[in-house]
Amino acid sequence: MSAALTIRNAIDMLQVSDRKHLQDLIDALKLRESVLKTEQIEMTTTDRRVLFDEICAKVDLLITSEFINSTKTCAGNTQTSERQIIQKVRDVLDSMGLSYKEAGSQQSKDFRDIGDIGLNIEIKKTDSETVYFNDTCPTKDIFYLVFVTGKQFKRKPSRPAMCLYLNGLDFTKDSPWLAEYIAWIEDGKNRFARGENKKALPGIMEVYPRPTFKANISGFIKDKIAKT
Repeated sequence: MSAALTIRNAIDMLQVSDRKHLQDLIDALKLRESVLKTEQIEMTTTDRRVLFDEICAKVDLLITSEFINSTKTCAGNTQTSERQIIQKVRDVLDSMGLSYKEAGSQQSKDFRDIGDIGLNIEIKKTDSETVYFNDTCPTKDIFYLVFVTGKQFKRKPSRPAMCLYLNGLDFTKDSPWLAEYIAWIEDGKNRFARGENKKALPGIMEVYPRPTFKANISGFIKDKIAKT
């Protein structure tokens, strides 16, 4: 039971005149609880960032450029290379003695609640400068390890293999229109793919609007190369 609720129960047992004098106290306690909750959230967010940075440093040590290049997609089989990378990251987390939960097949946030502090990490791999998130829009609650294979170019400098360490907001902060797009998709689902509206549509055809979120990461790649 919270301190504010405990005092509220005590106030209910007092005379009306006494309650008026104590109202300021209960309001102050409520404000204090709100401030403490905000501080706790900020502390948890900081702890997640610190742990993520520690994991990134370990990835740099244990996952080589040669391995990243070995995961280039062959014959369109992206799942094989992704499974190889996920296993490598799993090995990293295990070497650090960290607890975690794993997502099911084709679900977002490959590693969840890492270190029991709510850190979620999604693994991405690309052979180009585009990352696909499928139908999950990046958010601040998801951190990303983006593995980029190297490539030789004829008319510009070659791109070395690398891993980018990003938060979901790094992808979305400059695209405020995403909220409108997501609402538009949801409206389409409600009109054509859900409930009574779906049942009222004539014919045998069915649809389900599904977004595909993707990001051009060329800027992140350039920044990474510039820092090395």
